[in-house]
Amino acid sequence: MNRSQDQHLPALRRSFHLILTLAAIAWVLQMALAQWSLGEEIAGDPAPSTTQEKFVPGTRRFLAGATLELRGEATITGGDVKLRQICRWSDADKAAFEPVADLIVTRLGAGSAFRSLGLKELQTLLQDAGVNLAVIRFAGTTSCTIGRNDVALDEHTGLQEWVDARLGKTPAPVASLKPQPIISQTPMETAQTAAIIQPARVAEPIESRALRTLLIADLSERLSLDPVSIQMKFSPADEKVLSLCEPQFRFSIESQRARSLGSVSWEVTIIADGTNHKTTIDATARAWQDQLVVIKPMVYHQTIRAEDVADRRALVDQWNGDEALKREQIIGQWAAQDLRAGSILTPRLVEAAPLVKTGQLVTVTAEQGTVQIKAVARAMEGGSFGQTIKLKNETTGDTYEATLTGPQTAKVSANVTGEHANVATVAN
Repeated sequence: MNRSQDQHLPALRRSFHLILTLAAIAWVLQMALAQWSLGEEIAGDPAPSTTQEKFVPGTRRFLAGATLELRGEATITGGDVKLRQICRWSDADKAAFEPVADLIVTRLGAGSAFRSLGLKELQTLLQDAGVNLAVIRFAGTTSCTIGRNDVALDEHTGLQEWVDARLGKTPAPVASLKPQPIISQTPMETAQTAAIIQPARVAEPIESRALRTLLIADLSERLSLDPVSIQMKFSPADEKVLSLCEPQFRFSIESQRARSLGSVSWEVTIIADGTNHKTTIDATARAWQDQLVVIKPMVYHQTIRAEDVADRRALVDQWNGDEALKREQIIGQWAAQDLRAGSILTPRLVEAAPLVKTGQLVTVTAEQGTVQIKAVARAMEGGSFGQTIKLKNETTGDTYEATLTGPQTAKVSANVTGEHANVATVAN
């Protein structure tokens, strides 16, 4: 009996070790799945090479959601309206919204004292800026009435603009009041009336010339961008310096690192009462950009159709200097290379499609006054829209130039037909 038990002991030990190993593996897998479900990275795993930037992190704290409350009214100084001025959040959600607290959601012009911003408009702007709306709970009102405290208006005009803003209407521009001419009065009566009746004078709106505005204008000029499209985030420690205004202070601005978007820096000399003070201002610059995005993959020299691209507005932190393309500029053109879905179309990715190839017949139109004559000629070279190519009149053998206006169609000016009367000869 003892000998039989001794024979089974090694098998029992192996089974026991196997069970322990399987239990350990199951525990490790369970912990890994739990971390993956929370969006966390596994310790020891290499970080992904490219990640999409999101302002709201996907940590365990924010799976329950962060609350953003839209105020009913907000008062600002200057034309830039920031997210922190029209919304509020709790200290527990501070880490979620601090990265976008200085995001400029709208701007008020020099002549506008009030504006209404709706919740839908705010949500669209945050989504375009890259904010993850899936973990944000919106609270408060459905619209916020924003007013400027640095625009001087008379009581009646200010009240009317406030009412229009509350109703979501666009405020009308402030018109200055003009005195009405006085008719059938003696010079003495005219002078007395003018002394009594004075036209109400509306104060001109005050446009802030703060250092913040000057720095944004400097960057927009260097990058040839509209200042309205630029989003600038400065350090909170520089807020007092950025609020200094002309003409109380004068500024000498020298760019240290302001040649593109992203991290920018200026060396500013502040001059006041004959004294100078130098300081360095650092910021992060972004810009709104209208983009055309490829919806589905395209091959080299494939014709771009209207249904192949989609319009998108995005907040970018890199600028390559390429001018944004418009839809009418690319429809009908060729893909300059193989394009993947999601590719942003730039001038180097689009190639002008040839409207005429060498040897093809071209319908040529010549206009002189109200007279229009059409003829057919042979193309001696290829070309795309707007290009001038050489054509040959096969009846007379003469060559001339015409500007391409469409597929196998061209147009010549009146002076060309005058020199070559046989260019626009129509066959009988």
